[in-house]
Parts: sequence; structure tokens; C-alpha cells
Amino acid sequence: MILHKEGRTGKEVAHIINCSENTVYKWIRRWENIHLLCDSDRSGRPPSLSISMDDMIVNYADEKVNIVPKDIVRELELPVSARTVRRCLDDCGLHGRIKKKNISILLQHYVGV
Repeated sequence: MILHKEGRTGKEVAHIINCSENTVYKWIRRWENIHLLCDSDRSGRPPSLSISMDDMIVNYADEKVNIVPKDIVRELELPVSARTVRRCLDDCGLHGRIKKKNISILLQHYVGV
């Protein structure tokens, strides 16, 4: 807005801030109409997990430290994908859950023990 108030054209402002001229004029109109530069509220897609389902997933993952999202979906019979469970765990700080591999089987494969 400052660049525009200084007398620069929309095209100049767009070049300086690296956006389209249409975007510059959209923000100028928004400022002139409502004196705000924040985005409008949007409803967005409703969450596929309820708060109680979130809690259930996190508690279950805390109990079974090495469980992976696919197994959580199956064992809790959840109506969501493993990717949704992964996002839930990531949001709660439970990152990097990877199923442990049986080391003896790996050794037999690579060393022939």
C-alpha cells in the first residue's frame, strides 16, 4: 500500500513485490473498501477426524510406540486413511513411526547367517 500511496503504478508495485498486477489491484480495492489487508475467512473442508478420534489415535500410538498408521487404522477400525492418521500423529509431534524390521532376518539375507 505504501508503494501505491507514493504514486507508483500497479505494474511497478507488482514488479517490485514480485506478484501479478491483478493481485496488486485486488489488495488496493480491499484496502479502499474495508481498510484491512488480511485474507477473508473461509469455511474450508471439515475435518475428517473428530476430537475424540484424534485423542483415541494419539493415546493408542502412545501405548504402542512402534505401531504405524496403517496398523492404527486397521486395529481401531477407523473410517479414515492411514495418511489422515499420519497427519494426526504429525500434528501431535509423534513423527517418524516406522515399523521395526526383524534384524535377524536382515542379517540372514545379507550375510547368509
